[in-house]
Amino acid sequence: MPFSISKDTVSNQTTHVATAPASQRPDPVETKVEQEQGRPRLSSRDVVHAYVALTKPRIIELLLVTTLPVMFLASHGVPKLGLVIATMVGGLFAAASANVFNCVIDVDIDQKMRRTRRRPLPRHQVPRRSALIYGII
Repeated sequence: MPFSISKDTVSNQTTHVATAPASQRPDPVETKVEQEQGRPRLSSRDVVHAYVALTKPRIIELLLVTTLPVMFLASHGVPKLGLVIATMVGGLFAAASANVFNCVIDVDIDQKMRRTRRRPLPRHQVPRRSALIYGII
């Protein structure tokens, strides 16, 4: 049961208060620190979306779409499936990492540009250090 009901008797009135278990309540110290640092509180889905956005998936898509036909041309026919998969996965990770590094390096410029100020780092959705670690991994 995710919530418990407790009774509170005040002035001959009974009030039922729903409280979350301690494991589900936000840590007041952590929440205060986040507010002081100007970082918005994000859901898990928002965090995943922010990290994916750092990789600039649209650019990766364009890279991979242009890679596959060239592989067919270079092999003068149908390339080996293992080679295609390794090239696509390697290209995906390499491009994603490069795009994350680009976001980390250009965060100060992205804050000033209208087109890029909605990216995760200028909006403080992802800490700069975490983004750097993500790019390295």
